[in-house]
Amino acid sequence: MILDSLTLIVAVLLVTMTTCVTCLLSWRDAPGDRLPLLFGAAFGGQTAGLGLQLGRQVLPPVFTVDLSNAGMLLCSGLLWSGHRRAFGRPVLWPAVAAAPVVWLLLCRWPAFAGDVTARIVAMSLLVGVMFLLAAAELWRDRRERLSARRWMFQASLAAGIFMLARGLATPFLPPVDPALVLQTVSFKLTILASLVFFVLHGFGVMTLIRERSEVRLRMDAERDSLTNLPNRRRFDLVLGASAERGAALLMVDVDHFKRFNDLHGHPAGDRCLRAVASVLKSVLPYPPAIAARWGGEEFAVLLPGGRLPSALAVAEAIHRALRAGGASPSLGGVTVSIGVAALDGPWESDGAARLLEAADRALYRAKREGRDGTAVEPFETVASRPLASRSHVVFRENAL
Repeated sequence: MILDSLTLIVAVLLVTMTTCVTCLLSWRDAPGDRLPLLFGAAFGGQTAGLGLQLGRQVLPPVFTVDLSNAGMLLCSGLLWSGHRRAFGRPVLWPAVAAAPVVWLLLCRWPAFAGDVTARIVAMSLLVGVMFLLAAAELWRDRRERLSARRWMFQASLAAGIFMLARGLATPFLPPVDPALVLQTVSFKLTILASLVFFVLHGFGVMTLIRERSEVRLRMDAERDSLTNLPNRRRFDLVLGASAERGAALLMVDVDHFKRFNDLHGHPAGDRCLRAVASVLKSVLPYPPAIAARWGGEEFAVLLPGGRLPSALAVAEAIHRALRAGGASPSLGGVTVSIGVAALDGPWESDGAARLLEAADRALYRAKREGRDGTAVEPFETVASRPLASRSHVVFRENAL
């Protein structure tokens, strides 16, 4: 015969086993990332299930039917869960376990266990639903530019439709002899489709893991490890992208931070910086506004497309949150000085530097005027006057 069932099973088994090992090796190299482990477990479940299928001549049905198909259902659920986790959504473990548990419970029912047609229908429908759920996860994140997403979506959708069609068509086909299940055309087509699916999905999973790892490394390179805020590198990228729209900028400095460190110790100083960072994140008005750690005890808040009134509202919210103990109940006395400037877009190549210098000058004016306040570089002066001649307006805390 052109299609030999055992040969097809061995081919699928080799593909899934190779992908499983590759995923586990990838996880070993980066144990903090559980995505390779999740996909490795998925392909491992498929490998175990197919391996049990090869023992039909020597193993009892509890292994070749019950546990074999439960392993393949677990694979389908873990693939769905892997796609959820890859795009930042939680794994729904009860849903993952539901299909294998339902299958094992049905197999304890004698009428079901002895009916090959019922088993094929149930297995096909359960696997089909899982594949369609995986396709739905990939479709939800279609805007992400990941090279593997498109073909993984198409493979999952096609596999889901195929399995549902098989399940719905099986009751209308001639009855199957339990001893000849592996020789039916339906089974051979299913294994052949599985081979195509797992080859495509195996390559897709490895590509997805690599691309997500690259994204994570890039994010780590653009994030401050202490405060978990974007760092200067990320801030510069967002600032550079704001040239067309213009932007408002707040430079924020924790008042008397050296004194705070000397009095409370460096661990308390780190907690203080993390608490202030939390306040800054909480008052961001809209994306793509960002709060970044500028260096030391200094932060920057950028409002792309923002104007002076919106920047002043953010500055007021920062002061208000800190006065209310928003940073932390144990750091109720923390205050900050804020320098604000805004520049309309589009700006010239030196626009970002001019905006930064203006906000920085405003910040130091706020500190010289007694701290715990906001100094403003008026919007129109940033755009029209030389930096050396610009005036500042200072707002004290009680004026905000």
